[in-house]
Amino acid sequence: MASSTLISDTSVAGVSADAAVAAEPVSSGFQPEVFDQHVMATYGRFPIALERGEGCRVWDSDGREYLDFVAGIATCTLGHANPAMVEAVTAQIKKASPCVKSVLHS
Repeated sequence: MASSTLISDTSVAGVSADAAVAAEPVSSGFQPEVFDQHVMATYGRFPIALERGEGCRVWDSDGREYLDFVAGIATCTLGHANPAMVEAVTAQIKKASPCVKSVLHS
């Protein structure tokens, strides 16, 4: 199965992200009118609704596969469903959910 590629919202090889996104189909799960009501337009976004991910690959709500080269904003770049990260988060959530930063945690 061929993969599409997610790129950052900066220009890549002379092609703007807006032009690249315009060529991509919109995921059926993406509802721009609802999204725009609840999220500030602080930067460009892709018109897709991601459903799941594994490593550097993600799938949208229509089952289309993409290579995810977008590191994200304030996110880690360990890949999607990284086994070590899933294990660490699972162990932590069994002890305590993320809580306020004004106290120390063991």
